[in-house]
Amino acid sequence: MGFLSVPINEEIMSLGTWREVLKHALVRGEAMDEINIVTSLHRAAKLYREDDAGRTPLEEVHASEGLVYLLELTRHFAARCRPQQIANAVWSCAVLSVHEKDLVDRLCDFAVQRLSSFTPQNAANTVWALATLGYQHEALLELIPRYVEVNVQGFSPQDLANTCWAFARLQRPCDEVFRIIIAESLVVLPTFQPQNMSNLVWACATLLYKDEPAMRAIAEAGAERVEEFGTQELSNLTWGLATLGMLVEVWMENSAAEMARRSRDCCPQ
Repeated sequence: MGFLSVPINEEIMSLGTWREVLKHALVRGEAMDEINIVTSLHRAAKLYREDDAGRTPLEEVHASEGLVYLLELTRHFAARCRPQQIANAVWSCAVLSVHEKDLVDRLCDFAVQRLSSFTPQNAANTVWALATLGYQHEALLELIPRYVEVNVQGFSPQDLANTCWAFARLQRPCDEVFRIIIAESLVVLPTFQPQNMSNLVWACATLLYKDEPAMRAIAEAGAERVEEFGTQELSNLTWGLATLGMLVEVWMENSAAEMARRSRDCCPQ
């Protein structure tokens, strides 16, 4: 880490919009190291997703000289990136729909070399990003089952659900990954958020991975919290159960009642 790395990172984190971050990169890029570069890319993506919320067309973001420059710098410094930076850079590409496969492949090549040093969140975010972009990096994805087996107890509920979601989105059946993740998910099910439950059931259904006791347990837990589910989450979990040929009565009753309540609230008499 260079002597300017910390103050430059502080500058980046003080910026409040993705446009400010990308303009800052043009001004300070020559002084940045790999930490600053990926911090800029990640902050721009995060601000675009959370604050801009897609109001600005991605074409405008992609045309920004600052983004083009940051992607060039990321490619140049990829060999120096640590696991956190690799994961954050690939995640940022996914959030910003940056379909530069050569860059993502280069980052994932280094991920293969350094996977043992990845945290579970790093690993889950990387495979989520690959799935979001629709990229298959064979060498990395082939290592994930063993990584999950060794590290599954360190996965958060979101990491567990996102990893299965990614394999399903990539249409990549892997019974080993699903078996391990579902077993751990049942242990920590009380800490799952509705989106985690919905994504996990959706993933199993998409790949026709059948574990009826687990799906029933998830649906029954979700039935007690239907008011916390978003409409899409209600729909996805219901679709997943139907696709797997399962009828979980308490889920069907509670989710239908919740949808009816929302419909009444949207259409007052």
